[in-house]
Amino acid sequence: MKTDFTWSSALGISSISFISIAVIYILIGVAGMIIIWKFGSGNVSEQYYFGKKVDELFFQKSTAQLNDELPQFSKYISYVMIAFCSFMVTAGVLQFGVARFALIEGYQWAYWTSVISNFVMLLVYWFVIIIPVINHYKVSYFDTWHPYAFIPTLLLPVAAIAGAIGIFGK
Repeated sequence: MKTDFTWSSALGISSISFISIAVIYILIGVAGMIIIWKFGSGNVSEQYYFGKKVDELFFQKSTAQLNDELPQFSKYISYVMIAFCSFMVTAGVLQFGVARFALIEGYQWAYWTSVISNFVMLLVYWFVIIIPVINHYKVSYFDTWHPYAFIPTLLLPVAAIAGAIGIFGK
C-alpha cells in the first residue's frame, strides 16, 4: 500500500511518535546494559531497579549493605537487568522497523501492532508493577521513576490518534 506520505502529515506524526518511543527503549536499554555490565547493579545509583528508597524498603537494607553481605545477589540482579535491557533494545528495534518502514506506507497491521504492543507494555508497567509498588510502599512515582515508560505513556495517545487519522481518516 503506497500513501502520499509526508512527515508533517497525521501518519508522519504517528510514525515520529512511535519512532521516538522506540529510540527511548533502545537508548535506555543500551545505556543500562553498559552501566550494569561495567559497574554492576546497585553500584552506580545505589538502586537495583525501582529506586533507592523502594529498594531499601523492599530489602530492609541499603544496596551497599546488601552488596557487602551478599555480593552474589548483586551479580544475579545484574544478569537479570542486562536481560531486561536486551529485551528493551529488541522491542525498540522492532518498533522502530515497524514505524519507519511499514507504518509510513499506511499498513493497518503496522498501526495495530504498534498501538497494541505499546499499550500492553504500558498496561503491565503501570498496573502490574508501578501502581502496586507505589501503593504498597507508600512512595511517590518519582521514587520509582522510569523514563522508559513515562515518556512513551505521553507519546502513545498522540501516536495512536494521529495514526488513526492518517490511516482511517481517508
